[in-house]
Amino acid sequence: MANVQEIIDAVNNEKTVIDGVTTLLDGIHQQLADVKAQLAQAGVDTSKLDEIAAGIKANTDALSAAVARDTDAHDEIHAAGM
Repeated sequence: MANVQEIIDAVNNEKTVIDGVTTLLDGIHQQLADVKAQLAQAGVDTSKLDEIAAGIKANTDALSAAVARDTDAHDEIHAAGM
């Protein structure tokens, strides 16, 4: 059975990975927005890019929510002196 410190370390490691993925998704989202603007100027239909961007945003929001839950749990455990 894992001790409390191992669990805290695991949560911290997960947050680092999630932060990295969130940064990656934010970058992809921005790149899509830039491409969309360029295509729109050229008269190209960009509706599919809107769908992709919405999916990336939804994934980023889900990851952010997971981090918030883990952080809250970590803070509660730490506050309890464990």
